[in-house]
Amino acid sequence: MVRVDLHTHSTFSDGSLSPEELVMRAVRQQVQILALTDHDSVDGIAPALNVAAHQAIFLVAGVELSVLWEGKVIHVIALNFPHEAPQLTKLLRQQHELRAERGRAIAQALAVLGFQDTYEDAIKLACGPEHVGRLHFAQVLVHRAVVNDVQQAFDRYLRDGRKAAISANWVNLQSAVEVMKGIGATTVLAHPLRYTLSATQKRKLFCAFKDAGGDAVEMASLQESAGPSGWLSDTIRKMGFRASQGSDFHGSSTPWLELGRCRPVPDDLEAVWHAWPQWQEWCLKHGSVFLHSSG
Repeated sequence: MVRVDLHTHSTFSDGSLSPEELVMRAVRQQVQILALTDHDSVDGIAPALNVAAHQAIFLVAGVELSVLWEGKVIHVIALNFPHEAPQLTKLLRQQHELRAERGRAIAQALAVLGFQDTYEDAIKLACGPEHVGRLHFAQVLVHRAVVNDVQQAFDRYLRDGRKAAISANWVNLQSAVEVMKGIGATTVLAHPLRYTLSATQKRKLFCAFKDAGGDAVEMASLQESAGPSGWLSDTIRKMGFRASQGSDFHGSSTPWLELGRCRPVPDDLEAVWHAWPQWQEWCLKHGSVFLHSSG
């Protein structure tokens, strides 16, 4: 059975492993299909591909985009696309500027709360201002012994509704999907059960994603209860989406998540990778035993 992980992060966003280290860890975890999906960045794809080329692993170019839908931040994963496409470069440049601007605003909010110079420390963790995320500020607060762990940093200061939870004017859902579809990407609604939405809002989000041209929905994580994920499978099926799966691996900041440990796509749903010709070709080269396995 093929092991698939289509949602992971490296040091080019808020992960703790370099792209090369991520690929090798995935190999050790016996992952056959891996996507690197850094937040608003594809900078890690090239080094990851260089390592994967010498391993028995099929590496997929990916990115996790922060988008706005009805004033709420939603994450859309794009998979299996040419990562140097000009349209993508333009979109990510805009996202990088917004991310850096938001980082400065978070630092200002933390300064008001009495925590000075957090921006400089966050940049050091993030490989540059264009990659700074809330997790980096959480790690700064942990390093300074302000909080005990990353979760406490979010609960006290950084999650939605807290004083340092600064929003950004991200690209809207429709525009993001259009750009990614324009370069041939498979678009996936990421971790749909994590958003603070009512049942009516969730249905509306799914419809908006479908209307925008969205292809697939990510299965619930192993940390999410089986009840809602049963609803999720039914919704994916009824609305005609394909299904994806991923661990949302970040490394040391979330040690309870591991590469390849995902809730698998049910047998009665179509897995996104089954439609990729590159995967079919990889299987023919490395062994057709993988070809129709859902993982």
